[in-house]
Amino acid sequence: QCGLLFPFQGHGGFAGRTMLAEALPCLGDVLAAADYYQVYVLGGGPMSFTGKGEFLAAHGFNDLRGWEYWQARGFDRAPGHWGISDVETLAQVKKLVEEKQSSGTPFNITSLTVGSHIPGYSYPECTDFRDGSERYLNALHCADQIILEWITDLQNEGLLENTVLVVVGDHPVFSNPEMV
Repeated sequence: QCGLLFPFQGHGGFAGRTMLAEALPCLGDVLAAADYYQVYVLGGGPMSFTGKGEFLAAHGFNDLRGWEYWQARGFDRAPGHWGISDVETLAQVKKLVEEKQSSGTPFNITSLTVGSHIPGYSYPECTDFRDGSERYLNALHCADQIILEWITDLQNEGLLENTVLVVVGDHPVFSNPEMV
Protein backbone atom coordinates (compact mmCIF):
# COMPACT_ATOMS: atom_id res chain seq x y z
CA GLN A 1 0.00 0.00 0.00
CA CYS A 2 2.80 2.42 0.81
CA GLY A 3 5.70 0.98 -1.18
CA LEU A 4 7.40 -0.72 1.75
CA LEU A 5 6.90 -3.57 4.16
CA PHE A 6 6.05 -2.39 7.64
CA PRO A 7 7.73 -4.01 10.63
CA PHE A 8 5.43 -6.91 11.38
CA GLN A 9 6.26 -9.40 14.10
CA GLY A 10 3.67 -12.12 14.52
CA HIS A 11 0.28 -10.80 15.60
CA GLY A 12 1.40 -7.24 16.43
CA GLY A 13 -0.16 -5.58 13.44
CA PHE A 14 0.91 -2.51 11.54
CA ALA A 15 -1.46 0.01 13.04
CA GLY A 16 -2.27 0.02 16.70
CA ARG A 17 -1.28 2.40 19.43
CA THR A 18 0.27 4.77 16.91
CA MET A 19 -0.58 4.95 13.23
CA LEU A 20 2.36 3.90 11.07
CA ALA A 21 2.87 5.81 7.83
CA GLU A 22 0.45 8.52 8.91
CA ALA A 23 2.20 11.11 6.75
CA LEU A 24 3.59 8.70 4.14
CA PRO A 25 1.64 8.90 0.87
CA CYS A 26 0.18 5.49 0.08
CA LEU A 27 -1.62 4.15 -2.98
CA GLY A 28 -4.98 4.99 -1.43
CA ASP A 29 -3.93 8.62 -0.91
CA VAL A 30 -2.76 8.99 -4.51
CA LEU A 31 -5.95 7.45 -5.92
CA ALA A 32 -8.19 9.45 -3.58
CA ALA A 33 -6.53 12.65 -4.82
CA ALA A 34 -7.40 11.50 -8.36
CA ASP A 35 -11.08 10.99 -7.35
CA TYR A 36 -11.05 7.19 -7.37
CA TYR A 37 -13.75 5.41 -5.39
CA GLN A 38 -11.93 2.82 -3.26
CA VAL A 39 -13.20 -0.42 -1.78
CA TYR A 40 -11.27 -2.82 0.43
CA VAL A 41 -12.58 -6.40 0.52
CA LEU A 42 -11.40 -8.65 3.35
CA GLY A 43 -13.21 -11.97 3.39
CA GLY A 44 -11.47 -13.16 6.51
CA GLY A 45 -11.18 -11.16 9.70
CA PRO A 46 -12.81 -8.01 10.99
CA MET A 47 -11.56 -4.62 9.80
CA SER A 48 -10.17 -4.07 13.30
CA PHE A 49 -7.66 -6.91 12.74
CA THR A 50 -4.16 -5.38 13.01
CA GLY A 51 -5.71 -1.92 12.73
CA LYS A 52 -6.41 -2.48 9.02
CA GLY A 53 -9.70 -0.56 8.91
CA GLU A 54 -8.32 2.49 10.69
CA PHE A 55 -5.24 2.50 8.46
CA LEU A 56 -7.20 2.20 5.20
CA ALA A 57 -9.79 4.81 6.21
CA ALA A 58 -6.94 7.21 6.97
CA HIS A 59 -5.49 6.56 3.50
CA GLY A 60 -8.42 7.30 1.21
CA PHE A 61 -10.62 4.18 1.19
CA ASN A 62 -14.37 4.86 1.01
CA ASP A 63 -15.84 1.40 1.59
CA LEU A 64 -14.35 -1.20 3.94
CA ARG A 65 -15.78 -4.71 3.78
CA GLY A 66 -14.45 -6.99 6.49
CA TRP A 67 -16.05 -9.93 8.27
CA GLU A 68 -18.61 -7.61 9.93
CA TYR A 69 -19.88 -6.58 6.49
CA TRP A 70 -20.26 -10.17 5.24
CA GLN A 71 -21.81 -11.44 8.45
CA ALA A 72 -24.43 -8.65 8.38
CA ARG A 73 -25.37 -9.84 4.86
CA GLY A 74 -25.95 -13.42 5.93
CA PHE A 75 -22.64 -15.00 4.96
CA ASP A 76 -21.33 -17.83 7.13
CA ARG A 77 -17.74 -18.59 7.99
CA ALA A 78 -16.23 -21.25 5.78
CA PRO A 79 -15.57 -24.34 7.97
CA GLY A 80 -12.23 -23.94 9.77
CA HIS A 81 -11.63 -20.46 8.28
CA TRP A 82 -11.59 -16.87 9.50
CA GLY A 83 -14.49 -15.79 7.33
CA ILE A 84 -15.82 -16.41 3.86
CA SER A 85 -13.73 -18.55 1.52
CA ASP A 86 -11.32 -17.10 -1.01
CA VAL A 87 -13.61 -18.43 -3.74
CA GLU A 88 -16.50 -16.37 -2.33
CA THR A 89 -14.28 -13.34 -1.66
CA LEU A 90 -13.15 -13.24 -5.30
CA ALA A 91 -16.74 -13.79 -6.51
CA GLN A 92 -17.75 -10.71 -4.49
CA VAL A 93 -14.82 -8.74 -5.91
CA LYS A 94 -15.94 -9.70 -9.43
CA LYS A 95 -19.45 -8.39 -8.66
CA LEU A 96 -17.88 -5.14 -7.44
CA VAL A 97 -15.79 -4.83 -10.62
CA GLU A 98 -18.95 -5.27 -12.73
CA GLU A 99 -20.83 -2.72 -10.63
CA LYS A 100 -18.06 -0.13 -10.58
CA GLN A 101 -17.26 -0.47 -14.29
CA SER A 102 -20.88 0.31 -15.13
CA SER A 103 -20.73 3.45 -12.95
CA GLY A 104 -18.16 5.13 -15.21
CA THR A 105 -16.27 6.40 -12.14
CA PRO A 106 -12.61 5.47 -11.68
CA PHE A 107 -12.22 2.92 -8.91
CA ASN A 108 -9.74 0.83 -6.97
CA ILE A 109 -10.75 -2.47 -5.42
CA THR A 110 -8.17 -3.96 -3.11
CA SER A 111 -8.79 -7.42 -1.73
CA LEU A 112 -7.07 -9.77 0.65
CA THR A 113 -7.48 -13.51 0.37
CA VAL A 114 -6.62 -15.66 3.36
CA GLY A 115 -6.16 -19.18 1.97
CA SER A 116 -2.38 -18.95 1.97
CA HIS A 117 -2.30 -17.65 5.53
CA ILE A 118 -0.80 -19.96 8.13
CA PRO A 119 -1.68 -22.82 8.57
CA GLY A 120 -3.07 -22.84 5.00
CA TYR A 121 -6.65 -23.28 3.77
CA SER A 122 -7.80 -25.22 0.73
CA TYR A 123 -11.18 -25.41 -0.93
CA PRO A 124 -13.16 -28.17 -2.66
CA GLU A 125 -12.71 -26.36 -5.99
CA CYS A 126 -8.97 -27.12 -5.93
CA THR A 127 -6.84 -30.11 -6.72
CA ASP A 128 -4.18 -31.12 -4.21
CA PHE A 129 -0.49 -30.45 -4.62
CA ARG A 130 1.21 -33.72 -5.53
CA ASP A 131 -0.08 -36.38 -3.08
CA GLY A 132 -1.97 -33.81 -0.96
CA SER A 133 -0.08 -34.64 2.23
CA GLU A 134 1.31 -31.15 2.89
CA ARG A 135 -1.36 -28.75 4.09
CA TYR A 136 0.50 -25.51 3.45
CA LEU A 137 1.70 -26.49 -0.03
CA ASN A 138 -1.88 -27.55 -0.83
CA ALA A 139 -3.07 -24.12 0.27
CA LEU A 140 -0.53 -22.31 -1.92
CA HIS A 141 -1.38 -24.56 -4.86
CA CYS A 142 -5.08 -23.92 -4.25
CA ALA A 143 -4.56 -20.14 -4.10
CA ASP A 144 -2.75 -20.32 -7.44
CA GLN A 145 -5.66 -22.22 -8.99
CA ILE A 146 -8.38 -19.97 -7.59
CA ILE A 147 -6.62 -16.72 -8.54
CA LEU A 148 -5.75 -17.96 -12.04
CA GLU A 149 -9.37 -19.02 -12.64
CA TRP A 150 -10.64 -15.67 -11.33
CA ILE A 151 -8.27 -13.66 -13.56
CA THR A 152 -9.13 -15.81 -16.58
CA ASP A 153 -12.84 -15.30 -15.88
CA LEU A 154 -12.42 -11.52 -15.61
CA GLN A 155 -10.40 -11.53 -18.84
CA ASN A 156 -12.92 -13.67 -20.74
CA GLU A 157 -15.76 -11.37 -19.70
CA GLY A 158 -13.88 -8.23 -20.79
CA LEU A 159 -13.67 -6.95 -17.22
CA LEU A 160 -9.94 -6.23 -17.41
CA GLU A 161 -10.14 -3.78 -20.30
CA ASN A 162 -8.81 -0.36 -19.25
CA THR A 163 -7.79 -1.99 -15.98
CA VAL A 164 -4.57 -2.47 -14.10
CA LEU A 165 -4.55 -5.70 -12.09
CA VAL A 166 -1.85 -6.09 -9.46
CA VAL A 167 -1.36 -9.26 -7.42
CA VAL A 168 0.96 -9.02 -4.40
CA GLY A 169 1.47 -10.60 -0.99
CA ASP A 170 0.67 -8.54 2.08
CA HIS A 171 3.55 -9.72 4.30
CA PRO A 172 6.28 -12.36 4.49
CA VAL A 173 5.33 -15.83 5.66
CA PHE A 174 6.20 -16.57 9.26
CA SER A 175 8.12 -19.77 9.91
CA ASN A 176 5.77 -22.46 11.21
CA PRO A 177 5.55 -26.25 11.63
CA GLU A 178 3.49 -26.58 8.42
CA MET A 179 6.49 -25.39 6.39
CA VAL A 180 8.80 -28.37 6.77
